[in-house]
Amino acid sequence: MDELDIRIVRELTQGGNVGLAWGEISPSYSRIGTKLGVSRETVRERVEKMSRSGFLKAFPIQVNPTLLGLKIGALSVDLPPTAQKARILEELSLVDGMILVATHVSSMVGVSFYYEDERALEKKISLISRICGATRTRFTTVPIPPCSLVLSMRDWEIVAALQRRRTRPAGEIAKELGISKRTLKRRTKRMIDGMAISTLVSSEIGALSGGIMGNLQVDYNSAKTRPETDGRLLQQLDHSMIYAGLWPGFALFTLVLPNIRSASEILNKVRMTKGVAQARLDLIEERVEVYSTLNEPVERRIRSQPLIGARR
Repeated sequence: MDELDIRIVRELTQGGNVGLAWGEISPSYSRIGTKLGVSRETVRERVEKMSRSGFLKAFPIQVNPTLLGLKIGALSVDLPPTAQKARILEELSLVDGMILVATHVSSMVGVSFYYEDERALEKKISLISRICGATRTRFTTVPIPPCSLVLSMRDWEIVAALQRRRTRPAGEIAKELGISKRTLKRRTKRMIDGMAISTLVSSEIGALSGGIMGNLQVDYNSAKTRPETDGRLLQQLDHSMIYAGLWPGFALFTLVLPNIRSASEILNKVRMTKGVAQARLDLIEERVEVYSTLNEPVERRIRSQPLIGARR
């Protein structure tokens, strides 16, 4: 994976580059190419190559969780020396509302999850800590793009069909819902533009060739000077960063690096960056994605909608 691949994956992961062609939702290669200064065809070829290698698995559709009354939290947990990582990974992946679980070569486990309110959050952190036998935890909320759209029952039915669609073509989804492809495209475009739905990136780190993946966690000296510090970090990490989580509690940067030595060099450089209080870089060992988590809440939302006039 070279620097262009890394930048493409970063745009796929968090660039908001969702396209709609022939009624199909997919990453917009044209927008990514324009931003990166390469052709649409170059982006498409790179994505297809990473898909053939097994690193990029799919681009699942996800509804904006705020429409379901949900928030997103991220928690980093330090395990005791005797922890059984395989068991912990399996148990955490089964926790209600889980989005992603990652174990690392070090003692750190990182998770992200949905929650409804502060009471539910307390219970979830307590459960995760108990499963891990946590010696230390760090929590932060994860900002979600706002969405002011009000979805009709028909919109929710489209969301449900798109979330479970796998590789089904748009024509098949439209037929299932009893609407035309044109109606499906129009309604889907409205939801994309209104940030009601977006695409995720499903990847397999075991298929990553020519590099290693790590999570860099950063704390800051001052909230006041943090924007300038974030700017320095984004510039420093540009050649290796596939995700930047500039969260309120701490920042998390997911990096693809050529070797252990480069990881040490980057960590030392980040620690010396003005405005950084402390930083740690943990190499990812295994990851479990639970991107189907919102399928059931969406189905429940449909079942709870009144039938008369709701499909407009």
